[in-house]
Amino acid sequence: ATVDVLSQLGYATGAINDAGATSTSFITTLASSTNDAYNGQILRFNSGPLVGQGRIISDYIGATKTITVNKAFSAAPANSTSLIVMPLGGELNL
Repeated sequence: ATVDVLSQLGYATGAINDAGATSTSFITTLASSTNDAYNGQILRFNSGPLVGQGRIISDYIGATKTITVNKAFSAAPANSTSLIVMPLGGELNL
């Protein structure tokens, strides 16, 4: 069986699930349905035009899986863009 190393390290993975995404707020496929579950963590894109860009999550709405980030990405992410949420705090120049 394949071991999901990312989840073992506390990382969450998902994708954009929002054809109307903006550069600061979008719906995801993240697993948690708990409000604020990812607040203060870093979201980074793994595919698409925003690959490598990261921002700090300032708000997460569990019922809709909507993320709001601390400052705008260079563009709105495309639907189905893969992402990772890293359980690291701090500004880290993001």
